Amino acid sequence: AFFFFFFFFFFFFFFSRDMNTSNPIANRIQDEKLFEKLQMIRTILAKKDNYPEYIVFSNATLWEIVWAKPISKEDFSVIKGIGSFKLEKYWEAFTDGIKQFMGAEWVKHRIEEKNNAKLETKKREDYLKENNKKKEMLIREWVPTFIDLTKEDLELLTQVVLNRVGSKRKTSEKSKEEKQQKLISISPGKAPNNYQIIAKNVIGAIELDTQVLIIQPKIAVKNILFLLCYSWEPLHWKSSFELFRETDDKIESLSNAIVLLFTQKVKAALRKGILQGYTTAEDCLPSIRGRVRWNEQIGKHLGRMPPIECEFDEFTEDVEENRIIRAACQSLKKMKDLPSNLKMSLRSIDSQLQDVKSVKYNRKNIPEIDFTSINEHYRSAIDISTFILKNSSWTLLNGNYESPTFLLYMPRVFEDFVVGSLRQSLPISELVRLNASRNKDQEMEKCFPQNRALRFDTKGNIEIKPDFSFWDHSDKCNYVGDIKYKRLTKRRPGESLESYEDDVNALTPDLYQLLSYTIATDLTSGMLIYADDTACQGLEDKPIVYPDLQPVNTKTILKRRALRLNVEPVHLLAQINKIASEIVSEIYSRNSNLKKSEDFQVEVEEDKELKRRWEDDDQDEKAWRKRSSFGTMDWY
Repeated sequence: AFFFFFFFFFFFFFFSRDMNTSNPIANRIQDEKLFEKLQMIRTILAKKDNYPEYIVFSNATLWEIVWAKPISKEDFSVIKGIGSFKLEKYWEAFTDGIKQFMGAEWVKHRIEEKNNAKLETKKREDYLKENNKKKEMLIREWVPTFIDLTKEDLELLTQVVLNRVGSKRKTSEKSKEEKQQKLISISPGKAPNNYQIIAKNVIGAIELDTQVLIIQPKIAVKNILFLLCYSWEPLHWKSSFELFRETDDKIESLSNAIVLLFTQKVKAALRKGILQGYTTAEDCLPSIRGRVRWNEQIGKHLGRMPPIECEFDEFTEDVEENRIIRAACQSLKKMKDLPSNLKMSLRSIDSQLQDVKSVKYNRKNIPEIDFTSINEHYRSAIDISTFILKNSSWTLLNGNYESPTFLLYMPRVFEDFVVGSLRQSLPISELVRLNASRNKDQEMEKCFPQNRALRFDTKGNIEIKPDFSFWDHSDKCNYVGDIKYKRLTKRRPGESLESYEDDVNALTPDLYQLLSYTIATDLTSGMLIYADDTACQGLEDKPIVYPDLQPVNTKTILKRRALRLNVEPVHLLAQINKIASEIVSEIYSRNSNLKKSEDFQVEVEEDKELKRRWEDDDQDEKAWRKRSSFGTMDWY
C-alpha cells in the first residue's frame, strides 16, 4: 500500500506540473520559442533599415523583452536597454508579435490584470486624499509661534531638522540641540503639548503626523525666485523670472515655481540629446560580453552557464550628470499637491532617464561636474538639480512613514546671489577684464572667489573662510567681506517686538568675524553685507549705509551695508552696483598697479551725506534707542 501510494503521488505530481502553465520547464520552453519569434522580427526590421541585427536590439535586450512580455507602449518603455528613439520606432512591431504568439486569451487576461491594478491604485489614492487631510499651521520666518504638537509630531519635526543640518550618530545630545536651534528653535510652552516654534533662516513646508507646518519668508516669494534665477543664470535670468512675475505670495507657489523651472531647464538640455559616456559595468548576462568574472561565476552559479557574470565597458546614458538630474527629479516627484502638468513633466523626464541608475545623494557628497564643450548644454540643468539636492530637504523616511518636506536655507541662497551679482556688476567685471591674463571666467573665479580659505594662525592649523574677497595676480588680498542674512535695522516705535532679529548682541559675532578676516589678510577695512526687508520709498536704488565702526586701539574700519530685498530686480541690481563701486574704489586706493579704464568712474556716496540721511530718517529710532538698553552700546 505504501509503494502504491508513493508511485501514484509521484505520477500525479509530475503530470500536473507538466500540464500547468506555471511550470518553470514549460515556461522556459515557451520563452525560448518567443525569443526565436522576436529574433525573426529583429531580422526583418534590420534588413528593412539595412542595419546589423544588434543595432536594433541586442540579445540581452531581447531576453528582457521576453521576460517582461510588454503589450503596450507604456510597458515597453520601462524595459532596460530601450531608449526613446528605439521605443518610438520598434514598440509596435514587437508588441504585436508578442500578442500574436501568446494568444488572445492571454492578452485579454493581461489587460484585465492591468486595469484591476490601476483601479486599486486609484481607489487607494482617493482614500488617502479623503482621510489624510491635515490642518495647516502658518509660521513666519523669525516670528515665535505657539503650536500644539503631539509626541509623534515633535519627534518627526526634530528628525527633519537634524536631517537638514546633517547631524551624525555619534554627536552628543548637546551638540545636536545646538545644531537644531540654528534652523528651528523648539521650546516648551506654558500649556502641556504646547511648544514655541521659531523658524530661523529656513522657509518651506514640513508635513508632520497630524499637521503641516508652512514657514513663510520675511520677503516676497517672487523676490526669492529672482535671487534663485539670478544665481543659476546671471546672464539669462530675465527669461526665467518673467514666468513668475505674477506669482502669489504663498510657499506652495515657490515650490511649484522651482519644479517648473527644473522641468524647463532639463527638457531644454535633453532636447539636444541625452548625454552618454563610457562606464565600467558589471552584469549577469545570457552570453559573454567583455571579461568573465570567474570568482563571482563560480561563487554564485557554481560554474554553470548561462547566466554569465561579466565586466565590460559600455557607452551608456548612466553617467554622473544624468544621475544627478534623475535624483533631483525623483525627489521632486514625491512632493504632494503638485499641479497635474508638473507631475506629467516630471514623469516624462524620469521615463527618458530610465536607463540611468537611481542614486540617493547625500547633501555633502554631491559630485562636482567639470563642464566641457560636450556637456556644456547640461550646465543650467545641473545647477538647478544640485541646488535641489544640496539646499533643500524634500523627504524624510521615518519607519514606514514618509514625510515630504521642503526646506530652503535662505542664508546660502542670499550668499550665492550676492557673490554672483557682484561678479557680474560693471565695476568688478571691468576690473577683472582689464587685469585678466587669460579667460575672464577663469580669472573671475581666481580674483573674486567665494569662501576661499585663509590661515587664522601662523602654523595654519585653523582656517577661516570669508564669503568674498578680491586677490590680485601676486596672490595678495586687496579686499575682504562677509554676507549675513540678517536684518540690522532696529525696531521702530509701534513695530512688533517679535517681527525679526531684535537682539543687537547677536550681531557682535559678525564684527568679530570680519575683524579676524581683516587681520588675517593684513587689511585696514572690510565690509559686512546684510539683508533688509523693510519697506522703502524713493530709496530703491540705494543700499542702506550704516555708520562705520573702528575697534578700539586699531586702525581697522568695519563697514556695514544692507540690501533692500523688497524691491524690483532692477533696483536690487542697482544697489549691488553701488556696493561694487565702493569695493572697487578701495581696491584701487590700495593697489595702484591695477589697470584702470579711462571711461570707467567709480561713483561713491559722500560719507557726510550718508550719515545725514541716516540721522534724518531715524530720529524716532534714536529717541527709542535712548530709552532702551541697547542705547548704551557705543559700537552700535
